[in-house]
Amino acid sequence: IFSLTVSQLYDRLLKIYDISDLLTRPLLLEMLIDVALRGGINLADPNLQIGAAGIYNFYTNQHLDRDWEVRRYLTRKQRLVFARAAALLMLESGGRLATTIEAVYQIIERGLVQFSEEEESDVFVDGDKDRISTDVRLCSFITVSDSGGIEFVHKSFMEYFIADVIVEEIKGRKPIDTLGLNLNYEVLYFLGSFCLLRKDFRVDLIQHARDIAPSQGVRYKSNCLIAIMFSGEETASYNFDGLNFTKLILRKKIFSSCNFSSCNLKEVIFHTVVFAGCTFNDFSLDGDLTSCSLKSSIGSVHLPMETKSIDVDSCRGLNLKSPDSGVLLFSNCVVSGSDVEIHGKHITLNKGRVSASNMKFEKGCRIVFEETELSGTSITSDYTDSKGKVLFLLNRSSVFRDVFFNFCCMKSTALDHGLNSFDKCSGAILVDESEKEFKKFYKQVSDAGGKSMVLKRVNFHLHD
Repeated sequence: IFSLTVSQLYDRLLKIYDISDLLTRPLLLEMLIDVALRGGINLADPNLQIGAAGIYNFYTNQHLDRDWEVRRYLTRKQRLVFARAAALLMLESGGRLATTIEAVYQIIERGLVQFSEEEESDVFVDGDKDRISTDVRLCSFITVSDSGGIEFVHKSFMEYFIADVIVEEIKGRKPIDTLGLNLNYEVLYFLGSFCLLRKDFRVDLIQHARDIAPSQGVRYKSNCLIAIMFSGEETASYNFDGLNFTKLILRKKIFSSCNFSSCNLKEVIFHTVVFAGCTFNDFSLDGDLTSCSLKSSIGSVHLPMETKSIDVDSCRGLNLKSPDSGVLLFSNCVVSGSDVEIHGKHITLNKGRVSASNMKFEKGCRIVFEETELSGTSITSDYTDSKGKVLFLLNRSSVFRDVFFNFCCMKSTALDHGLNSFDKCSGAILVDESEKEFKKFYKQVSDAGGKSMVLKRVNFHLHD
């Protein structure tokens, strides 16, 4: 295909922004190939940016043209309007995936879908219902049962046509009823990807979010903001203010110089999402964060309980907060050249690397380093006294090289003697252990070149 081998074609598909998720669904992959073979898109184009909306748009248009050649009672436009009306009806019914032709007629009579010419709607009011039903049966993306029930061949067609309705109405520069409904992220994914298909729509969407959405409530505004998130591979210099949304999947996305203020995202899946030069003011994420990056960003971020393979680079003034449980687990994370303050009661860094950074933990925090390498870094806590709360630092098979400890409290028995490395470390460590264990730890640190480190034996009765 396009003079490419199967392997080359698949690699090419993976590099096209916004469609990698489609490749996991057999029906949609087949649809993509169908569009390509019919000349709708050129998969060999190295600069191709098509998006989900583009694929569905080409597919539905190609099949509307084909269906029109087979039977010509309903016009091409009328069949498209029927599909939009069916999608809206399913949305109004709470996302139910089936409805009836009669119910679709009612939606059209209520004027909930737009016609380019007024007389085009007459056929659904005064026309031959049997002939309409026959035409609808021939539609490639709609199935009709013998009892008159209709449904789309795949749920994604319903979501696409709902987005298509919004695209048609947004030109009116007035509130859109559909945008105020409880839309799932898939509908907004299609809505945002229309920006890749029609550059003018991106301008319309941003203007609508700025001028219309703020007065229409949190749900309406959040729907617009999520659509903007899906509008391209990179979103730059945008203000995401007051965003509140549940169940969102976002992959291969870059936010540069964006502001996130009073945002609450629940049940999210963020994979390979980059925040570069961003400012956070009460930004809360709950869900799955994997292979994401925070670069040259500042502010306060509420993290889920576990984050995987997170890269924090050159962030001067970043405040990472735990969920209500007080637990934070960082797995395979890298922190470099950053000033990071971490709030939580139980913090674990597993198989990570920290270099040239300043890390501060709140008093009373229990932190565990597991197979983690720290170099050129300072670890600080809000030290009080034996009656107050201090940092309780545990270490398992980790490496500390040129690390400054600012009144951190350790139990030497938790250090797995011989499995850990202290090389040229400095600062002050309070060792909550027996005199015998304290001497062992003192020797271990001294032998590793920690001559400028102050070790003090205390008896705070801290427990693992």
